Amino acid sequence: MKLQFRAKLLPVEQGQNEVVLNGEEAHELNIELMDRVKLSVDGREAVAMVDHSILFVKRGEIGLFDEIAKALKAKNNDIIPLEVTTRPPSLDFIKKKLDGGVLTGEEIKQIIDDIMGQRLSDAEISA
Repeated sequence: MKLQFRAKLLPVEQGQNEVVLNGEEAHELNIELMDRVKLSVDGREAVAMVDHSILFVKRGEIGLFDEIAKALKAKNNDIIPLEVTTRPPSLDFIKKKLDGGVLTGEEIKQIIDDIMGQRLSDAEISA
């Protein structure tokens, strides 16, 4: 399901790819905290995790922290298409390793690709 939101730049460095949606609207759209979403602006794409707030963003807005705004070269009031995505398969590989399993070369490559593509949170990487 593709949705569209109006960009609201939040002049804060978050340290990871996160966006903020209005909590009430997100609940109505079944977009939960820490869900992953894919955003795009003029052919540039980024994956971010969702946070909720009713103070910082209004309905129809998406709050973009510095990291995401710069990656997308987004400006205030840009229309940002949003699509909820699935969690990366590399999370299952990380869990497999934590459970004592041995990773294949392909699984290791997928983890590296997801880290480089900023599709994993800092907490997921540190696991």
